[in-house]
Amino acid sequence: MAKYNEIMEKITVTPEMRERVLLNVHNARTAGSASHRRSQKIALFKILPIAAAACLVLVIGVTALKKNSYSPSETPSETAEGSIEEFATLDELSESVNFDVEEIQDIPFEVESTAYSNVFGLARIDYTGVNGETLTFSKGVDDGTDVSGDNNEYEHVETIDVNGMDITVKGNGSSYNLATWTNSGYAYAININPGISKKEITEIIGAF
Repeated sequence: MAKYNEIMEKITVTPEMRERVLLNVHNARTAGSASHRRSQKIALFKILPIAAAACLVLVIGVTALKKNSYSPSETPSETAEGSIEEFATLDELSESVNFDVEEIQDIPFEVESTAYSNVFGLARIDYTGVNGETLTFSKGVDDGTDVSGDNNEYEHVETIDVNGMDITVKGNGSSYNLATWTNSGYAYAININPGISKKEITEIIGAF
């Protein structure tokens, strides 16, 4: 330590030397700061792609979760594949339901179009008139179910005899909109709008 102090006493620092030392120290600090900033930038550039990839994975995961989540508004039973099939001809419909289906002959309006459908194993023929009238004929295996699908309340309900068959007819006022019956192991229904007279509905069923 004494030797160090002896040497330091012999050193003379001029103002010029002091200025150079201070300048070098300043430059060293500046270079160090710049280097530090470059290191920060390099680190940032390395981190950014990783962060972007993580965000992308998060977005994809959320999208998949929404896509696969169940919505209470969905009604799969109404759109089940194969539940309702339409056909171009009566023969195709009969083949689809595995029993013979009859055409309605004495329709009380001019028919503009006819549609044949297999509705959950039930044969249905929809007749549409030129003035918007409709008649739907339904036939299915008799298992005690009302094949008409008509749950409306009518003013009067009565049973009439047509060719030895008991026909239940329903309507309002003097007109009838619905007839249902069973025969030889099958259930039948006719829905018609606007309503027709009892005589007309009897003639339609009697033509079978």
